[in-house]
Amino acid sequence: MDTRSVRNAMYDDWDGKWDYSVDGNVLTTTLEIGDNFVVNDEIGNLEGVDFWVVCCTKPMHTIRKEFTDKWGTSFVIISDDVVAGLYYQRWGSNDRSFVLLKDFHVIYVLCNLVCVAKFLMPPRDHIVSGNDGVYRMNEDTSSVINFVIATFEDDE
Repeated sequence: MDTRSVRNAMYDDWDGKWDYSVDGNVLTTTLEIGDNFVVNDEIGNLEGVDFWVVCCTKPMHTIRKEFTDKWGTSFVIISDDVVAGLYYQRWGSNDRSFVLLKDFHVIYVLCNLVCVAKFLMPPRDHIVSGNDGVYRMNEDTSSVINFVIATFEDDE
């Protein structure tokens, strides 16, 4: 895979628009398969991160039956709106470097927890063991995410 060509094609096709909000339900209505989004995470979580980055695999939909996903999150209110996707795990010493866990279980997220959506995660010229590519969040996206997360924390 020529990551430079992929990266250039992503930037050529991207319209430069991405969204952030304190109303996750509004953001998730715009998500399509392949879009990236951010979920605000609990303070003091096991991974020590402020947010999760997810690649959408199933746009917003309403739960029709109770279930627990493979990550251990339970959904019991049948009318909840959720979005599903694959998790980007932080990788290395740079907090803007991620590996897409494409062979792991899908994560389901309540729509109201989504705080940033529709931004690029271009591939880097590096592959980790297991043939997973490394992706890099740009500095502007990282700044907006941190601003939105701080806004959430101020509201609590």
